[in-house]
Amino acid sequence: MHRTLWYVAASLALVGALLIPGAAPAQANNWGGGVSDTGCDSDISRGDGAAYFFYYEGVNDPMREATNHIRNTELDPTDINTSVDNSSDEETDVVVHQDNYGDGNAYCGYNWHPNGIIGLATCRSQNAANSCRRHDTWYDSSWTSAHGTAAQRALACHETGHAVGLQHWGPDCLADPIVTSQNSLDGHAVNHINNNY
Repeated sequence: MHRTLWYVAASLALVGALLIPGAAPAQANNWGGGVSDTGCDSDISRGDGAAYFFYYEGVNDPMREATNHIRNTELDPTDINTSVDNSSDEETDVVVHQDNYGDGNAYCGYNWHPNGIIGLATCRSQNAANSCRRHDTWYDSSWTSAHGTAAQRALACHETGHAVGLQHWGPDCLADPIVTSQNSLDGHAVNHINNNY
């Protein structure tokens, strides 16, 4: 495990959680966009439009850079256009959070790193058509602080991918299990995005 770190989302695949370690079968179709529930048990769902506004809440500089890198290199070349909000308001589509959730701050009742998940994507609220009006992505700071840029970008790509409606898929950053050096979307994922936004 020292050469390559593996993380999976087994039974929590639809929630967008990243777990330690295990395996689950890949899916031929990784588009999960559409109708969803909200909260901790929400399914992966598409956003309510192609303009995605991100707001960072408690996110340190390395993970802000990792998420911005994914926005700029993986999402902006697709039919999604991203930007950063200076405040969280009605226009915000993704609120990005970071904390040490395994240190008494557990979110959604999950076990977090070092014995559980390192990231999570959820739908906070829906529009009238049941698309997700607002997503939340969560990064565990005890994991991100122990890993370098490539792994941080892989986590950002994985959770941001869920926030635009992608489920687990290989061989890109949505792979299940993921390789922490894989920090890009493949053509299959890009086609899903372009066909649905």
